[in-house]
Amino acid sequence: MSKKIYLTGTHSLGVTNGGVATQTRKTFEACREFGLPVEIYNTWDTINPQNVGAFHIFSANYEMHHLSRTLYEKRIPQLVSSVFYTRHPFWKIAGIRAITKFISHFDSGTKSVFDYSHEVMKNAEFIMPNTSDEAKQIRQLFKIPEEKIIVVPNGVDKKFANASPELFKKKYGESDIILSVTMLGKERKNGLNMIKALGKIDSPSYIIGSFHTESNYGKLCKAELEKYPQIRYIGMFDHKSEMLASAYASAKVFVLPSWLETPGLASMEAALAGSQIVTTPIGGTKDYFKDFAVYIDPYSVDSIAAGIKIALKKDKNEQKKMKEFIFNNFLWENVAQAYSKIYGKFL
Repeated sequence: MSKKIYLTGTHSLGVTNGGVATQTRKTFEACREFGLPVEIYNTWDTINPQNVGAFHIFSANYEMHHLSRTLYEKRIPQLVSSVFYTRHPFWKIAGIRAITKFISHFDSGTKSVFDYSHEVMKNAEFIMPNTSDEAKQIRQLFKIPEEKIIVVPNGVDKKFANASPELFKKKYGESDIILSVTMLGKERKNGLNMIKALGKIDSPSYIIGSFHTESNYGKLCKAELEKYPQIRYIGMFDHKSEMLASAYASAKVFVLPSWLETPGLASMEAALAGSQIVTTPIGGTKDYFKDFAVYIDPYSVDSIAAGIKIALKKDKNEQKKMKEFIFNNFLWENVAQAYSKIYGKFL
């Protein structure tokens, strides 16, 4: 039996259904279409290590630590899409790790989240961050050898390039909207500042995605959203939904002012559908959007609002250039080709 590459992510992927879930699923589909022997790992399946080329793990975090350690002990190669970026300064992380290392002398089970991430990456044959900024941070923070790190970009489905605004316009009666596809209530996505910024702009704005109102931050987002009639939250659409694609095509401006993104799949989809992009500069977004996007300070409501106003006035030719750049470099076919060179070392 020929060897296979098994793709796997955290157990919470199907519950959160966010960008990492899409990345894992679309990587599998693109690689299989490219002709690569890939499978989605089912934790209930019994696997003969002799038939495994490697495991491809999505996310270097505490959820993946036990699997990574088990694979390492059984000498099964593992490849890791790190999905790792932190806003914490290096001195703070070094301090946290030093404290947990000291405590571990008395309690061997004590580890920080950064220790778990480091161990998953240390066990890997190759680490595959999505951006150059992510790669740089991993090298500096965990002292990972440069030869173990290969930047493999995130991908985008080419169907968004042909999306039509008609379906969205028929249901909601508007086009040339301001749009965000995000996870409201998750602090990293910076929804509160985004809502405040949208409230300063007299244009129809729509928000699509999950809404985590159970947290205090989510409650603040909900209360702020209720102040502005021009901002509509219209729920969560399936990633395969034609309405989602149509919403992207209806957006004159797409906003994702997160604390960080690497680079934000929704921004890539919106750019391919024809939107101007307003996003954070933190995490490596400039690898994908170059000088075409408007970059804002996510900590400043005024900066986000000013960025949206600039994007509303931007030349459509600039957007066309961004769309062409995304289409030529970041389709899932490109991602599969990049992985084929890495997977080939283990097949």
